[in-house]
Amino acid sequence: MKTLKLLLGVTLMYCLSFNNVYSQPSCESKKEHKCCNLTQIIPNLTDEQKKKIEQTQVNYLKEIQPIEDQLHEKQVRLKSLRNANASEQEINKTIDEITSLENQIMKKREAYYKAISLILTDDQKVYFRKHCNDAGKACCKKKMGKNCK
Repeated sequence: MKTLKLLLGVTLMYCLSFNNVYSQPSCESKKEHKCCNLTQIIPNLTDEQKKKIEQTQVNYLKEIQPIEDQLHEKQVRLKSLRNANASEQEINKTIDEITSLENQIMKKREAYYKAISLILTDDQKVYFRKHCNDAGKACCKKKMGKNCK
């Protein structure tokens, strides 16, 4: 009986600790550009700078969301085509559409970073480039550890 209680207790503790590890936030559960809140990470921002950055972020997210939605749809379609043994021509067409959407996202992201840089002072730009300019990954790593890809 004592062995059964001990085994049950150990199993319960194991399950609880295992659950805590997987409940930690990771970048995989969030979109990259949402990992990084620039107004909290860049030092010495004025209220005016914060407002401008927040507005720039909102505009960027509004602009990028439909493209990301299309990208996810195309990625799902590509998986479906692969599973259905579709023609190589159809698969290649979908791949071309995916890369076109990824290209649009990259260009918009760079324009976004350029717009943010225009708002910042020289000292803030140095910090921004060092910590936040790689698609938000550096900021995400700072907040969420090694889980960020």
